[in-house]
Amino acid sequence: ILDPGEVDALLAALRTMRDRAMVLAMLLGGLRRCEVLGLRLADVRVADRAVFVADGKGGHQRLVPIANTFFAALGDYLHDERPAGIDTDRVFVVLKQPRRGRPLTIEGLDGAMRELVR
Repeated sequence: ILDPGEVDALLAALRTMRDRAMVLAMLLGGLRRCEVLGLRLADVRVADRAVFVADGKGGHQRLVPIANTFFAALGDYLHDERPAGIDTDRVFVVLKQPRRGRPLTIEGLDGAMRELVR
């Protein structure tokens, strides 16, 4: 469990809007890594302030309410950072070449988080 100061420090250390949105989904919505990576654009329910987890732990589906902070960060990522015209409906994608625009993998997410502890 992180205290508010630790959360602020974690969010400040993130280098991309994508990483901020992913971490907020985990912190504010309790999503697991694989659930975050499995999100599709159609799973984001902005009007309901929730995301639909289609394949959660044990194969269960659920609608997860998440605070506006997540949706603001997600909007920034989608508008300013996510590559345009890519051929995937996954929300979170690789931002650098040579895999730019492909769905982000567990290894990619873990690598982004490892950079925080360096």
